[in-house]
Amino acid sequence: MKGHRDSIFGIGSNNGRYIATGDYKGNMIVWELNGSEYDLVQRLSVVGTIQDICGHNEQCFTDINESLDLTPLHMFHFFIEEATFT
Repeated sequence: MKGHRDSIFGIGSNNGRYIATGDYKGNMIVWELNGSEYDLVQRLSVVGTIQDICGHNEQCFTDINESLDLTPLHMFHFFIEEATFT
């Protein structure tokens, strides 16, 4: 997908309107469906490699990533608020 410079390791959708993609360098991009294409809504960044992204419901994504510090797995929750993530 355009927008990532590294391999995409995670992709998730909560309702088909929004998808989130995450790559090897910890970059996460949120996309919104616009007609037959997805437009970039927001870029997020986490420390470590994104391993998976899950869409929970209409309002939430969870990202699971891995880093080399003392706690190897992290979970981050992102919530949709008026078509943007906070």
